[in-house]
Amino acid sequence: MIEILRKLRAEHDNLAMVLDVLEQEVESYRQGRQLYRDIVDDVLDYCRGYAALCHHPKEDLIYRKLRLATEPAAINTVGDLLAEHEELSALTDEFKAAVDNLLSDASEDRARFVRVAQAFLERHRHHIKAEDDELFPLAVQCLSDEDWAEIDRGVLVLEASYPSGAIDERFAALSRLIVAHEGLHRRLASRDVW
Repeated sequence: MIEILRKLRAEHDNLAMVLDVLEQEVESYRQGRQLYRDIVDDVLDYCRGYAALCHHPKEDLIYRKLRLATEPAAINTVGDLLAEHEELSALTDEFKAAVDNLLSDASEDRARFVRVAQAFLERHRHHIKAEDDELFPLAVQCLSDEDWAEIDRGVLVLEASYPSGAIDERFAALSRLIVAHEGLHRRLASRDVW
């Protein structure tokens, strides 16, 4: 497998795990339980920070190269990835606003919050599936070894521009923390000691 695609798929797996934690938290809240702000904030941090700084720029390199190397009809089958990344960013901002509204206004509608959260979850999952099932296979089929080498060089430039040298590690640690927090909250919620 092409190394950058292996990395991007691993990042998708991490994001899917983070989204699963958020989904459990939203479902718990929908059922009337307390919303754990620390978990939700960590998920938002991960989605906003990692996607914007690390993940989407790498995919954008592939998409741009694919647009140059492919017939328009073929690239149209995967849609406009750059626009989708902007849409996901806006949806993430909308979800953040819903979280902030919920916590600052006790009368905020629980059902509205759950709808916004579910839209956020569904759109991110759909996007990941489209990339894994459509974009990446098309890139493997259409891009040359020279194209992949150029993409790899672009990724090195991106990684060198990260604000801290260990940003991938920071977000990997954050994804582990999110999963650990959820596990702890689930264990505490299942105890009858309160």
